[in-house]
Amino acid sequence: MPMPNNVLILFGVGAIILVATVIVTLAVVMKNPVVIQVYSRSGGAGEATADGPAPAGWIEGANVRMGKPPEGTLKIQPGRFMVDDGDHQLELRIFRTTGAERVETTIGRDVGSPYRHIQIKAPSVSGKHAKLVFDGGAYSIINYSRTNPTKVNDLDLPENASRRLVDEDRIEIGEVTMTYYET
Repeated sequence: MPMPNNVLILFGVGAIILVATVIVTLAVVMKNPVVIQVYSRSGGAGEATADGPAPAGWIEGANVRMGKPPEGTLKIQPGRFMVDDGDHQLELRIFRTTGAERVETTIGRDVGSPYRHIQIKAPSVSGKHAKLVFDGGAYSIINYSRTNPTKVNDLDLPENASRRLVDEDRIEIGEVTMTYYET
């Protein structure tokens, strides 16, 4: 004779409560807190991110925004990007947030992860315009924009094409220009 539906529901709820009780008990016995991280879509200062500690602030100019990590928390990758931002230059550095040797950082008008995205607010920049890839000790840039291609040293980079960067390469992303320096 089959069990009534309400009995099956009671058994299901009881099993869920039993599993939750076991997890909490194990956490207390092992003296490890149960932590559930909920990441904010806003990525504001003081909030943890999936890529590392909460930003200590923002590296921000008229057109550019990127998360600034707390001192000594993330490994700075070699090289730097000097962005022409209005009347001054802004230095951007790429950070490694995991043990992986390959680091990918997107560039575009959309908001993204503080350490894995450089937001460029200029209207000539696509939502997801390009990506910087650090791998094997060198940077490459990949162009994603069809309508307003990324340029390296005044040469258009075709859509989905990549180019290895060398010292003093001049990169144009929409109306924003940055220069890559290996040191």
